[in-house]
Amino acid sequence: MSKYIIYSAQTEAVNREQKVTDDAMFSDGYTTRYCDIIKHPTENLWAVVIDKFYTELFTQEEIDSSVELTPDWYS
Repeated sequence: MSKYIIYSAQTEAVNREQKVTDDAMFSDGYTTRYCDIIKHPTENLWAVVIDKFYTELFTQEEIDSSVELTPDWYS
């Protein structure tokens, strides 16, 4: 199951997602990978996905503070 980094500012979430996507695209020179971002349906919160295939693109602090999303994120 994926874990997520939660941001309260959209620009911070988008910037982090874009950095991971950029790093993932160039990490092996030819494979294009990307990072997802999810907007909470009712709150001003954004979640950046820490996928198991590119945990190396996140800091240990980000991984340690990541969480699983609660059901309200999907309503």
